[in-house]
Amino acid sequence: MKSVQSKKETGDVKRATLSADPKQAIEWIQSLRFPLPMHTVYESGPTGFILARALIDAGIECVVCATSKLPACKDRKKMIVLMLNGLRGCLMQGSVHEVRIPSRQEESLRDLSRLRNETTRDLTRAKLRVSSFLLLRNIKAPGKMKRWSVRWREWAEKLGSNQPLDAYVFSDKLAEVYRVEERLLLLTPRSKRPLSQTQS
Repeated sequence: MKSVQSKKETGDVKRATLSADPKQAIEWIQSLRFPLPMHTVYESGPTGFILARALIDAGIECVVCATSKLPACKDRKKMIVLMLNGLRGCLMQGSVHEVRIPSRQEESLRDLSRLRNETTRDLTRAKLRVSSFLLLRNIKAPGKMKRWSVRWREWAEKLGSNQPLDAYVFSDKLAEVYRVEERLLLLTPRSKRPLSQTQS
């Protein structure tokens, strides 16, 4: 993690390369002994809001800047310099495009919602693999059964093959659909609980 601190009154700039551990960042900031109150800002991204919460808990004001509002650059090294200077300038001018820092409960609920969406996509892919296998083998359900209906599932479960390996492959693909459906069924009630109940 690249970090830069600037003293507003003198323009004094301090730079450091830190780990992702919030404790190290807090210790470094406090070691600078800049006059209070100290204001910090960082780019929103994969590290989430753990650092922001840790800084605020340590009595250091912190805002998180929207990544989309920072200057773009293909060169990674130049991009880091532009980002740090841009964040520092925006913070000193009070023009940071701030991202709201969610509570821990809100973040947990968001992660649960993302897990449900990921599982829904897994189910779509699993069903597609079953359909693709049937298409490759030119196997069609009799009549006008709606795919994935109760009747269609009963037909699919009884589907045999002259090739034992084909039967095994299809059975495994169908079982995967059922496994993902079960996971999704377990996740849905949790994702619909009131926020106050998600931590129980």
